[in-house]
Amino acid sequence: MPDPVLRVRAAMPVHPPVKPRPPGWWIPAGGIVVLMAHIAIQTIRDGTHPIGYLATHQHGPWTYPAEAIATWLSIMAAEGLAICLLLRGRADAALGVRALFLGIMMFLVLLVLSPLAMHAGTPIAQHIAWMAFASIWLVACALAAGIAWLVRWLRRALA
Repeated sequence: MPDPVLRVRAAMPVHPPVKPRPPGWWIPAGGIVVLMAHIAIQTIRDGTHPIGYLATHQHGPWTYPAEAIATWLSIMAAEGLAICLLLRGRADAALGVRALFLGIMMFLVLLVLSPLAMHAGTPIAQHIAWMAFASIWLVACALAAGIAWLVRWLRRALA
């Protein structure tokens, strides 16, 4: 016996159309992933060599801070995942606006966490570096998206 439910392939009028993903979202997200991988490798490699205040004022053999490295790399991975999901999401805000907002937020959190880095070990200092480079990358992507929007607008205005 055939299925009594009528199958419709078109979008139903009760369902609004889904917003498309912003074009080029993978460029800032890919840069974040590459930057995150680089900082993670550097943190794992340089874990036994403290930097900053500890390196200049305390001497001795250093133990490898495996727990601290795992904790801060997990925090960095969660931040990177959240940034990529926010850049990839379907929203009313343009990609450049979202990248600028995320870059400014990363910089503000960097300013709040920076006093911790003076007496901390390598993982926290590397996390501060991650936040600085990620905020610079996101602001640069926002500027590039703004310039691309301006060029498209000028082409349409002059055509």
